[in-house]
Amino acid sequence: MYRHEAMRVYTDKLVDVADITQASKIIDTGLHTVFAEVPESQLTAEPLLLCNFTNGLDSDKIYAEVKSIESISEILNEALANYNEQYAVMKLVLFNDAICHVLRICRILDIPRGNGLLIGTGGSGKQSLSRLAAFLCKYDVSQIILRKGYGIVDLKAHFNMLFTRAALKNMPYVFLMTDAQVADEAFLVCINDFLASGSIPGLFTEEETETIINGLRGEVKSMGFIDNNENCWNYFIDKVRKQLRVSAMAWHD
Repeated sequence: MYRHEAMRVYTDKLVDVADITQASKIIDTGLHTVFAEVPESQLTAEPLLLCNFTNGLDSDKIYAEVKSIESISEILNEALANYNEQYAVMKLVLFNDAICHVLRICRILDIPRGNGLLIGTGGSGKQSLSRLAAFLCKYDVSQIILRKGYGIVDLKAHFNMLFTRAALKNMPYVFLMTDAQVADEAFLVCINDFLASGSIPGLFTEEETETIINGLRGEVKSMGFIDNNENCWNYFIDKVRKQLRVSAMAWHD
């Protein structure tokens, strides 16, 4: 598990093959030093995959190592079939790399305040894999639909809706955005503000803010806090960050 988590935290953020190789060597060297009594075949076994549904979609969530690529492939194909019964059909082929990517996205969504940046070539299935991962983690997916004249005001209106549903109706969402949907650089500022603080300036009017605060006073008091405006608003933002995730996607050649 240590090797898996180290790989996810460090090597997944690297894009250069040489850097990935070097980081992997550093991780494996550390493993051999600390766990010298463990056979190397166990320390560096591949494929190294972990998830919390290794025993099936309806089993208790236990984060554990995948028994085999065949067993997890069967589970993911079952999930894909369930997805296709409920939503628009995704013609997704779950080859080994796709399986690895789905599990990595699921790990991000299961981490508190986890958000992801997926980088790959066009047609590599980033959106479809994200949708399947969101389905597995029981998140609804939201995505903007660009039209002529779509601007920052429209994007903020979309986030206004997502914040309200996530925090006040306890509806978990994954917001998908591709680089092709960035019609204005201000979109990136908006996304960055959310990722950095959970808040987006100018998202709510004073009246909307007051309504949100008043609607949460009871919850805040029941948790033992003073129900002043600041505590209520911070509680609202905390709920948003727990329930709303961003999966941004970028293409490269």
